[in-house]
Amino acid sequence: MLSPHPSRTFPYCFELLNMKPPPPKKARALGASDDGIRQIVAQALLSDDASCAALLERLNGFEKEVFDALMTILRTFSASKVNLHGPISKILKKYFAVIGVGTASERFNELCDAVLHNVGTEYAASFVFLLCQFINFCNILRYDKLCRDVIGKLPSVIRTLWTNGLRAEACLTSRLFVELLLSVSCYHGDESFLEVWFEQVLTEELKRCPYFAVLSHLLISQNRHPFVDSINFADLQELPREGEHLSLRTQVADLILTYLPSLHSRCTERQLQAALDFVLRHGFETKNVSCAVGKLIDCAGAMADDTLICQLAADSIIRLILEQLSASTSGCSLSIVQHQQAPEKAKQRISEDLSSSIYSFLDRSLKKKSAFKTNVRQAVEPLVDAFCILPLRSTAGSSVRHYLAATVLFANIFKSDGKLFPVCIRKMIAFARSDENTILSPAASSLIEAFLDICLDALEGLSIAAEIWRDVATAWSIFAVSIKGKDVDDIPHRLCPVLDFMESSAPYTWAWRDVVRLSVLFTFTKWELLEGEEEQQRMISEKIRTLISSAMASVVWKDEDGVRRGSERWSILFSCWEYIPRGVRIPIMKRLLNEKNLDFLRKLSRRIIVGKVEVDRVVLESALNFYLKYIPSLIEEPRQLEEILDWNALLYLQRAGVSLDVALAHLSVGKVVELLRFCSANVDHPHDTLHIVARMLSSRLKIVAGDILESLASIFDKCVADGNVQLLSVAANALEVSYLPISLIYSFILEHEPASPVFGHTDVERDVTNLCFALVSVQSLNSPDFTHLRSVQRVLDNAIRYAHPSVNNDQCAVFSQFLIKVFKAVQNFITNQYGTAEQVDELVHGLHSLAHALTIHKIYYSRIVGTILSAVMYQLEEIEFALYKLHSISDKHRLLLMLASLAYFKLYKKNRKKFWEIQINIQPCSVNDLLKFTQIRLLWPSPVSA
Repeated sequence: MLSPHPSRTFPYCFELLNMKPPPPKKARALGASDDGIRQIVAQALLSDDASCAALLERLNGFEKEVFDALMTILRTFSASKVNLHGPISKILKKYFAVIGVGTASERFNELCDAVLHNVGTEYAASFVFLLCQFINFCNILRYDKLCRDVIGKLPSVIRTLWTNGLRAEACLTSRLFVELLLSVSCYHGDESFLEVWFEQVLTEELKRCPYFAVLSHLLISQNRHPFVDSINFADLQELPREGEHLSLRTQVADLILTYLPSLHSRCTERQLQAALDFVLRHGFETKNVSCAVGKLIDCAGAMADDTLICQLAADSIIRLILEQLSASTSGCSLSIVQHQQAPEKAKQRISEDLSSSIYSFLDRSLKKKSAFKTNVRQAVEPLVDAFCILPLRSTAGSSVRHYLAATVLFANIFKSDGKLFPVCIRKMIAFARSDENTILSPAASSLIEAFLDICLDALEGLSIAAEIWRDVATAWSIFAVSIKGKDVDDIPHRLCPVLDFMESSAPYTWAWRDVVRLSVLFTFTKWELLEGEEEQQRMISEKIRTLISSAMASVVWKDEDGVRRGSERWSILFSCWEYIPRGVRIPIMKRLLNEKNLDFLRKLSRRIIVGKVEVDRVVLESALNFYLKYIPSLIEEPRQLEEILDWNALLYLQRAGVSLDVALAHLSVGKVVELLRFCSANVDHPHDTLHIVARMLSSRLKIVAGDILESLASIFDKCVADGNVQLLSVAANALEVSYLPISLIYSFILEHEPASPVFGHTDVERDVTNLCFALVSVQSLNSPDFTHLRSVQRVLDNAIRYAHPSVNNDQCAVFSQFLIKVFKAVQNFITNQYGTAEQVDELVHGLHSLAHALTIHKIYYSRIVGTILSAVMYQLEEIEFALYKLHSISDKHRLLLMLASLAYFKLYKKNRKKFWEIQINIQPCSVNDLLKFTQIRLLWPSPVSA
């Protein structure tokens, strides 16, 4: 006797597990009528996706009835009016995936008959869609008889669809049929199934269709079929351009991209080139070339070597761009397109030098004074963007010259575009670096020289010139030798290859052209070879020194407005020295900078640092770095930095966003103490003041901790009312400063109070601890501010780590109260989901660190751990480790005190999980249970219903 269904016998099981009974049972219980279902399905077919999904939700469990309704309704609705994709497709997937072999055979025959019966009507496309859904989602491979029936019947369906003009539908069905044949062949290990395609599907007419040619390539086995060898992929361009959903061109493009790795190993290079030409041309025509290239890169990434695919794609894109330029430019031939499509030249993808067509377009574009028309640039923009994202990493030899010329052409077309121009420049640099042995022809060198000269002028009209001038300078540096090169045996040329170019240029006016010139000079000079005292070395050094002097002389540094306007350009005077190798940098600087130039740089950088000239943050950082790194080594004057870095200068640098860590590290301890005293009396900008003070407090100040205590107390007193979070960082750093190593404790005691006891390490440590704890005591931790809460954790962590004698002896109870506040704040932060997962992890880690610190000093806290646990016990998985750490402090005797303080608990033992759970507010637990619980593991899961 069959037992009743669990959903009827134990209904509470589904309530406990939050599950619903199986939809088919629910459907039978409802007993909906077929007419009602057909009405809902008909309405869903004519609705959008959202409305269709809402309607079909009411038919959950009626998948069979929905399919029957579709077979009836689709005989009266035109395929162009119904919405079979989306929600309807999900219903069919669910139904076809679970039907048995008998039902599957019936449905397949029913669908084939419907397709053949309506093949000449407007309803046929809908039944083809249902048939394709069946092939996709039904488990055909599981049933041998069903598999043979499908393979035996589909060829006639495909031929009938093609014969009656439903070519897009025939191609879609053919693709699924080929995929089925491949699956069956792999599943059974028998390649004889593949012959069905060539023997029963491919008629003479179908063999002429390029789509079927691509499908045939996927079925090539070890014994190649004669038909496959005769396929010409260039015929793909002859496919019609329909506007319907199942466009043949769209299907072919998708097929090629999906099976590109297989085609790569089965097709010749000429066939691959034709296939990629078609895909990219179709993407360009449908204004979706970037998406096509993205899919192509993803598919090529699955290959062991994607070099050939990417190069063929790049060639296709170049041809498309040249076609667009040719259509808009009179007099330019399309020889490259015709040349590369010629069969006898198919294997010569790249010429030894620039191809004639690229050369022609590049020469014209460089000589043309006016820019390309807007419509031309808009037409080729997606193609250029697609070309630049191709990973042409392994390009070498003639390919480099070919792509380099094309990239120069693209960069010249978009020299006024702030987006594509820098991308093309960086691509050009990448091509040049990919093969350093590439030798450019005289024609290529002259073209690149003309282009780079145009780039220098183009920088003046770009709003992002300050961001990309370094890329232009890098391009100049790479091609400078080949453009201006001499005999390699010429000694001046070996020392400074671009010196003649720099001397022949116009005087400095501090345009972007001059910035690039100076950068190229410093980049390409062989500074290690100039360190000697030979005549040639001294001559080159003197010429460079003259150039630098003329560049500095053109800066009118007393004109504040002029200095501010051109600060981004002449700031290279501070940063250009980084190009000189570190080992010879200072000697070279002393040789190149005379006393006047050095004094000029010192005064200019000083005026910028103290804020007399307002400049951008990048320029300010360059001036500060130059002053910190080089002025002390070049000018022998003591305490130069301390003379200019007063409190106002530090405040100016902080408000400008400049990092002060290096600058403050150069200040003496006495200067830091002086600055702290000054700022304690002048707290005009609390936020910036606290940022500076927090960075001032370092381990160097341990020896003067007592001297800065009064200043810190004054700063705390003046800033605590503003509730500034940065004040907590100052407190945390102050605790670290107050810590004295053991080696200094005894010397401190003997020097100050040799006869009296010192609580903690020093009295200063105790005073700093009291000061910081007073600050923490007024902090409210109820807000969802992660930074505030993390800062409080850091103060407590530094207190127990660096000032633990003072905390343990004087502030043990106070520290415990703060720990309870932090526990509750973290619990509140997690349960209310105030922050991100990364913030939660950081807070939990800080909590674990505090709990672990208590275990190190457990002799002080074991007496009150029960009170702490009673206040922080909470059912939260993230804090279970911290609670476990607190539990580990208590011994058997302390548990009695802890038990008296804890809330009520009840232990539930799960047979499946094998662990203990504690549920709050149920009943008290015994000491033995709690001991057993402590020994096993502490876990606080979500509450379980009583």
